[in-house]
Amino acid sequence: RRVHGEDPNSVSLTHRTLVQIESSGTVHAVVLWWEADLDAAGRIVLSTAVDACRGNLARDVHWGQAFQLVEDVDEDGTSVPFVVAANEWVSVVVHLAPALDELQVSLERAAPPQT
Repeated sequence: RRVHGEDPNSVSLTHRTLVQIESSGTVHAVVLWWEADLDAAGRIVLSTAVDACRGNLARDVHWGQAFQLVEDVDEDGTSVPFVVAANEWVSVVVHLAPALDELQVSLERAAPPQT
């Protein structure tokens, strides 16, 4: 989601992306990276993408990829592993802090996209 030049007060703080699961198993975490355009043309980019920060001092001492551990909840509200089946759809939900300086990621079970 690009927010360059936007008033932080006008940016949606929750973003959802539908993802189809390729194989059955347990989802333990969501791994992500970010990019920040530092100019309006997008020529100067600060990125934590894997290829962008390989052998990069900033990545080694400060920035890097991020991960968010995830879990599911059973009927009683007890935390349980997030078990998925092949071809199931989940929504990756990113919650941004109002200042756009922090984020939290969660998974939700989702219906397939309508075609």
